[in-house]
Amino acid sequence: MGLLYLELGSSDSALEYFLEALETQETLGAKSEIAQILGNIGIVYLQQDYCHTALEYFVRSLTLHEEIGDRTEAAQVMGNIGNAYISLGDYDKALEYYGLALSIHRELGEEAGIALVTGNIGSALATVAYAGYNATVAEELLLEALTMNESLGIKWYQHQNHLNLATVYELQGDTAKALYHYKQYHAIEKEVQSEEHKKQAQRGAFERQIGAMQREQEVTERILHSILPKDIAHRIRRGDKKIIDKYDSVSVLFADIVGFTKLSHAITPEQLVEGLDVMFNTFDRLADKHGCEKIKTIGDCYMVVAGLPERCEDHVLRLTAMALDMQHAIENFPDILAGGSIRIRIGMHTGSVVAGIIGKNKFSYDLWGDAVNTASRMESHGEPGKIHVTEEFLKKLLMVKGEWLMDEVDDVAPFTINHLPFTINHLPFTIIPRGELDIKGKGLMNTYFLEKIP
Repeated sequence: MGLLYLELGSSDSALEYFLEALETQETLGAKSEIAQILGNIGIVYLQQDYCHTALEYFVRSLTLHEEIGDRTEAAQVMGNIGNAYISLGDYDKALEYYGLALSIHRELGEEAGIALVTGNIGSALATVAYAGYNATVAEELLLEALTMNESLGIKWYQHQNHLNLATVYELQGDTAKALYHYKQYHAIEKEVQSEEHKKQAQRGAFERQIGAMQREQEVTERILHSILPKDIAHRIRRGDKKIIDKYDSVSVLFADIVGFTKLSHAITPEQLVEGLDVMFNTFDRLADKHGCEKIKTIGDCYMVVAGLPERCEDHVLRLTAMALDMQHAIENFPDILAGGSIRIRIGMHTGSVVAGIIGKNKFSYDLWGDAVNTASRMESHGEPGKIHVTEEFLKKLLMVKGEWLMDEVDDVAPFTINHLPFTINHLPFTIIPRGELDIKGKGLMNTYFLEKIP
C-alpha cells in the first residue's frame, strides 16, 4: 500500500502505511524488510524536502543492509544518500556516496545502477555552483550514462542526461551540440509526458481500487475484532500460523437463562433473538467495563473469562464484579414474556486453561481445561438468580498475597466462613455456604453462593 501511494504521488498516505509496516516488521524482527521500509520512508521525506530526516532513515537502512550483506540494496540506499546531500548543497559528500554506490554496482555488474549513478555524478560535476565544477569530466560521464540508458531503454534517465549535456555545452559556448541535446530532451520529454498521462489515468483507477480495498479492510477489521480478542486478531494479522497459549491462573464464568426452552416456545423467534441480543450486548459492555474477555455464546449460554489473553493478578475480583453487575442487570431487564421475568444461573471457577484458535476456514477462539468444565458444572448445579462458585474461587477472592482480607475467614479444615456481608474494592456482597454437593464428573465439592447487597 505504501509503495502504491508513493507511485501515485500521495506522500502522506505512503508515509502512513510505511510507518505502520515498519512497526509490524520491527515486532517480528525482520531485518531485511525493516531496512527496505526505512529506505522507502527516507525517499518520502526526501520528496517532501525534509532532507535531514531523510538522511536519518537512509543511514539506518544502509546500516541494516550492510549488516545482513545485501549489497544491491545497500548501493541503492547510498545513491539516495547522495541525492539527499545534493539537495542540501553538499556536493563533496554526495560524490562520496555516489562513488561508493557506483563501485558496488560495477562489482555486481548491475547496468541500470551503473547508468543511474554515473549520470548523477556527471550532473553534480556539471553544476556551476559546485566548487569542483568540471565540464570535461561531466561531459564524459553524461555521455557514458546516456549510451547505457539508451541501450537499456530507460527513457526518463535519457531525457535527464540530454538536458544536463545541453546545459554543459551551452556553458561551453558549443551551441550546435547544446541545441541538439535540447531537441533530443524535448523529443523524449513528449514520450515521457505521454507515459505520464497514461499513468495519471491508471492512478485514478488505482485510487478507486484503494478506496474499495480500504473499505473492505475496515469491515474485515471490525468483524475480526468482534469475534476474537484484539491481541489474538493482531497475531493472526501478522501471520502467526499456530496460536495456543497456556495460562496458569484465570477465572471462568458461565451464565445460562433459566427456562429457556419454555420461553422459546412462548414467544416468536424474532422476539427471542431480539431479547438475547439486548441481553448479551449488555453483558458485553460489562465485560469491557471490568476488563474481562467474552469467549462465546452458545444458544442461551454466555461464557466469559478474566485473566487472558492479557494476564492479570486480579482476575477473580474482575469476574466477581462482572457477575454481580450481571445479576443486577437481569433484575432490571425488561420482560420478554408478559407476566414472566428473566432469571439466569451463573457459575464460576478459577484455575489453569489452554486457549487458542481452532479451525482454518472460520476462526474460533476457545478455552480447554478442568477450570472450564468445573465452571460449567457450577452453572448447571446452581439455582435461578444465584452466583454459584467453588471453594477455590472463593479462597482466591478473599486472599491477597497469602493474607485473608478479613478475620471472619477460618482456613482450618474444613474451610469455614461466617455469614457476614463483605466489601472488596467497593463490591458489597454476602457469602452463603451451600455445603457439600455431588457435582457431576467432580464428586463431592464445597460450594458457595455470592449475593449482591442492594
